[in-house]
Amino acid sequence: MYAPIQPILSTHYNNRDHRKILVIDGRVGFTGGINIADEYINRVERYGHWKDTAVMLEGDAVQGLTMMFLQMWNVSEKIVEYGKYLEMLEKIGFCDDDTLYILGDAVDRGPDPIPLLQDMMARENVYFLMGNHEGMALHVLEKPNVEVTAENAENHLNAEWMGRILEWQQNGGDVTMRQFRQLSADERQDVLDYLRDAPLYDVAEAGG
Repeated sequence: MYAPIQPILSTHYNNRDHRKILVIDGRVGFTGGINIADEYINRVERYGHWKDTAVMLEGDAVQGLTMMFLQMWNVSEKIVEYGKYLEMLEKIGFCDDDTLYILGDAVDRGPDPIPLLQDMMARENVYFLMGNHEGMALHVLEKPNVEVTAENAENHLNAEWMGRILEWQQNGGDVTMRQFRQLSADERQDVLDYLRDAPLYDVAEAGG
């Protein structure tokens, strides 16, 4: 939840984001002007005749809109740590008949992010939804898993990718990257496949 109520006075509640994003079922996205005021529907004249412009996106670009929204909205994120995760499973007596949903940000938190992912990967009844940290990790970790040659170096060693590495490291990615590099080639590929397949959302029924 964005900006949950706290019993203190804080300027945190003034934080705003000017992006206008609408994503429907993770498949169709809308973004653009979409301002809300009398002058933007030409009920009053303030800037002359106003015409908003919006675009509709389909395909891979929609995931980018979703990730931007999650990175901004995820102010009160819950941290998943491997040790606490195992303690929780033992405390609730988690068994094969149970189902567990983990709502993102399993990496970059705590001392053992990769062992946590591998444990989740081994459990068929644990469903993992991608968070913004997994999105950052995937963007970076996919590149080192590709052989860099003179022909493709410009695509893999550029300012944009280096910027993504820096952003990820500033947000706790160092431990995840170090543990990822210690895996075998097959294990690294398994982790990447798991992250790529993680959905941004899922539909669950309760009591049905």
